Amino acid sequence: MGGRLGNNTTGDGFLYRGRGYIQLTGKNNYKLFTEKHNLFYPDDIKDFVKEPDLVSDNIDYCAESACLYWRYIGARYPDTNNLADMGASEDVLIKVSANINGWYGRGDFPNKAKGYEDRRKRFISISKLLGLI
Repeated sequence: MGGRLGNNTTGDGFLYRGRGYIQLTGKNNYKLFTEKHNLFYPDDIKDFVKEPDLVSDNIDYCAESACLYWRYIGARYPDTNNLADMGASEDVLIKVSANINGWYGRGDFPNKAKGYEDRRKRFISISKLLGLI
């Protein structure tokens, strides 16, 4: 699947594999993370396309990549906050999960996504503890 996620050179899939708390994946997403990081932190200019291991080797970049992906990059729906703000329901869990995993707007996500059932159980458990459901 050449070109998927901006991976256009042999080895890009491995080089830009999932890193960070949200598993930032694909050359395009590393490029977008670089742009956002450098915009918000002009005193700490980085090129995560050239140094993708920084996302896994540095806890600050690991967390930042997840936050910036969640807020600005998204897979299909650019601001995951807007989806999450819709409430604590399984429908919202599906939308947020599908967006993070690149399936937003495509059907059958819960039946095909690896780990969804575990995520669903944890979501329900945490939501009950917090009194959200």
